[in-house]
This record gives sequence, C-alpha cells and structure tokens, in this order.
Amino acid sequence: MNRLIVKIWCLLIYIVVLVFADISLAGQCIRCGGNLVCEGDSESELMEVCGKPDYVEDKGILKIPVGYKSYAYKPVRVFYYNCGSDRLVQFVTITGGTITEIRSGKKYGSGVPRCNE
Repeated sequence: MNRLIVKIWCLLIYIVVLVFADISLAGQCIRCGGNLVCEGDSESELMEVCGKPDYVEDKGILKIPVGYKSYAYKPVRVFYYNCGSDRLVQFVTITGGTITEIRSGKKYGSGVPRCNE
C-alpha cells in the first residue's frame, strides 16, 4: 500500500513539474487586435499585426560567431508600443529581423487603447 502511495505522489509531482516547465518555456507575446505576435516571429509579422511602433531605438549591431573567424552581424532594435492608459508599455526587441524578446514596462501607457484595434 505504501509503495502505491509513493508512486502516486511521484506521478503527481512529475505532472506538476511538466506543467510549470511548459509555462516557463513559452515565449512572451504581445496582443494586437485579437492576434498574438510572439518571440521567434518576424519583424514583418509584428508590423502587420501591431502596426508601426510609437518609437524605435537602434541598439547597435550584434556580432555572432558562425564558424572559425567567421561572424554574422545582426542589427538590434527595440520597438516601443504604447498600448493605452489601461495597459503597460510593451518593449519588443528585434535581432536580425526576428523578435528575440518581448517585455512589459513598469509604467502604463497613455491615451486610447491602440494595441487592441
């Protein structure tokens, strides 16, 4: 009987770990007009779904080694989206045309909700 209880507890712990691991591995997304754009999507998809950003900051060029003494150079930019006074400002980092990070700011935006249009 005790072995059965231990097996059940181990199974429950395993399921809980799998559920939370899946949540933590999921990339961040930004919702615009009922559609989601997530990390790994392209810059063109972001522009199509969310429109032009309110501000773009060029962060420079990322030098990535791709072989022996061989490098790829990718521009890094941050798009700022002011989604209105009821939502936090969204920062979308784009590296070489691909969304690499989406994060929320610490402050709310201003004006009408623009990202929900």
